Amino acid sequence: MNQLARQYGTYEKQEILLSMIKDIDLLFAKNDIAYSLCGGTLLGAVRENGFIPWDDDIDIMVNRQDYNKIVALFSNLGDSTNYCLRRYLWIDRIQRKDDSREGLLADTIDVFVMDNCPDNKIVRKLKVVLIKMLQGMMKVDHDLGNQSSFYKACLLITRVMGKPFSEERKFKWYHRIAQIGNRKKTEYMTGYTDLFKLLSLKYSGKLFDTIVRHQFEDIELPITSEYDSYLSTQYGDYMTPPKQEDRNPIHMSSD
Repeated sequence: MNQLARQYGTYEKQEILLSMIKDIDLLFAKNDIAYSLCGGTLLGAVRENGFIPWDDDIDIMVNRQDYNKIVALFSNLGDSTNYCLRRYLWIDRIQRKDDSREGLLADTIDVFVMDNCPDNKIVRKLKVVLIKMLQGMMKVDHDLGNQSSFYKACLLITRVMGKPFSEERKFKWYHRIAQIGNRKKTEYMTGYTDLFKLLSLKYSGKLFDTIVRHQFEDIELPITSEYDSYLSTQYGDYMTPPKQEDRNPIHMSSD
């Protein structure tokens, strides 16, 4: 691990996460589940050959077919594994069974599902609007902060809309909408289970066509061969680290 992680207070957490991803990588290989690192973890693999020093979780992405395999796998493993699949809002997370912490404080491997981004512009925009609406309906705490009046109004309205429905029902609706356009190959894919601000981003439809192994700390982990276009879309000039004041562990600082 990069010794700078000690400066950011993430060293011990990264040690745990590395042990977790080693176990999960073996488990997925045994069960024919393909995945790729994504988000900040993929960025770390490419730029650092490991964790970004201030990163405090692991992000992986899968296509819809392999996501379904993951759900079925953890439903059937029972006591034969120390890991489980837990949900935080609309995000599925792999977590140790003995880690009782909830929300952002737990040691997690976040699983992001990549679905087809409809080629039809109107359908594409409608899909994003519906997903954003459901995110508002599923959120527990709304940090209104310095948001615009329009944004605050939308959050409050969707929160009220979501109250009559169970979390399970809203989760099912969420994934049903996320699969719109999956019946045929499209030019782009989008992570509809990702953050609100990333829902309109379009990634190559070839994300999972070729997966290669890449150095990550003391092991090799799978990454998409389309990593350059993926990282450029999400981060722009991804090889240039952010300013010092923006290098903050996201989850460890959450209450």
